[in-house]
Amino acid sequence: MHSTNINVRQTKMKASRMCLKYKDTAEKTRKARTTSSHMTNMTTSTLHKKGTTRISSHSLVRKQNNKSKT
Repeated sequence: MHSTNINVRQTKMKASRMCLKYKDTAEKTRKARTTSSHMTNMTTSTLHKKGTTRISSHSLVRKQNNKSKT
Protein backbone atom coordinates (compact mmCIF):
# COMPACT_ATOMS: atom_id res chain seq x y z
CA MET A 1 0.00 0.00 0.00
CA HIS A 2 2.80 2.37 0.88
CA SER A 3 4.57 1.94 -2.47
CA THR A 4 1.27 2.52 -4.30
CA ASN A 5 0.85 5.90 -2.60
CA ILE A 6 4.39 6.84 -3.58
CA ASN A 7 3.72 5.84 -7.20
CA VAL A 8 0.51 7.86 -7.28
CA ARG A 9 2.25 10.90 -5.80
CA GLN A 10 5.14 10.62 -8.27
CA THR A 11 2.73 10.26 -11.18
CA LYS A 12 0.80 13.35 -10.09
CA MET A 13 4.00 15.37 -9.69
CA LYS A 14 5.23 14.26 -13.10
CA ALA A 15 1.89 15.19 -14.69
CA SER A 16 2.02 18.58 -12.98
CA ARG A 17 5.55 19.24 -14.30
CA MET A 18 4.54 18.18 -17.81
CA CYS A 19 1.52 20.46 -17.70
CA LEU A 20 3.69 23.41 -16.67
CA LYS A 21 6.24 22.52 -19.35
CA TYR A 22 3.67 22.49 -22.13
CA LYS A 23 1.91 25.57 -20.76
CA ASP A 24 5.18 27.50 -21.12
CA THR A 25 5.67 26.18 -24.67
CA ALA A 26 2.10 27.08 -25.62
CA GLU A 27 2.56 30.61 -24.29
CA LYS A 28 5.79 31.06 -26.28
CA THR A 29 4.06 29.77 -29.42
CA ARG A 30 1.13 32.12 -28.89
CA LYS A 31 3.48 35.10 -28.40
CA ALA A 32 5.46 34.15 -31.51
CA ARG A 33 2.27 33.86 -33.55
CA THR A 34 1.05 37.25 -32.29
CA THR A 35 4.39 38.89 -33.04
CA SER A 36 4.51 37.39 -36.51
CA SER A 37 0.98 38.56 -37.26
CA HIS A 38 1.76 42.05 -35.97
CA MET A 39 4.91 42.26 -38.10
CA THR A 40 2.99 41.11 -41.18
CA ASN A 41 0.27 43.69 -40.59
CA MET A 42 2.84 46.46 -40.10
CA THR A 43 4.73 45.48 -43.25
CA THR A 44 1.55 45.24 -45.31
CA SER A 45 0.24 48.61 -44.12
CA THR A 46 3.62 50.25 -44.77
CA LEU A 47 3.72 48.86 -48.30
CA HIS A 48 0.15 50.02 -48.93
CA LYS A 49 1.11 53.54 -47.82
CA LYS A 50 4.07 53.51 -50.20
CA GLY A 51 1.93 52.07 -52.99
CA THR A 52 4.34 49.24 -53.72
CA THR A 53 1.98 46.31 -53.25
CA ARG A 54 0.04 44.68 -56.02
CA ILE A 55 -3.67 45.38 -55.90
CA SER A 56 -5.77 42.28 -55.60
CA SER A 57 -8.75 41.93 -57.92
CA HIS A 58 -11.10 42.36 -54.96
CA SER A 59 -9.48 45.68 -54.00
CA LEU A 60 -9.55 46.83 -57.61
CA VAL A 61 -13.27 46.12 -57.91
CA ARG A 62 -13.94 47.92 -54.63
CA LYS A 63 -11.99 50.99 -55.80
CA GLN A 64 -13.84 51.04 -59.11
CA ASN A 65 -17.20 50.82 -57.31
CA ASN A 66 -16.24 53.72 -55.05
CA LYS A 67 -15.32 55.84 -58.08
CA SER A 68 -18.62 55.10 -59.82
CA LYS A 69 -20.62 56.16 -56.73
CA THR A 70 -19.12 59.67 -56.71
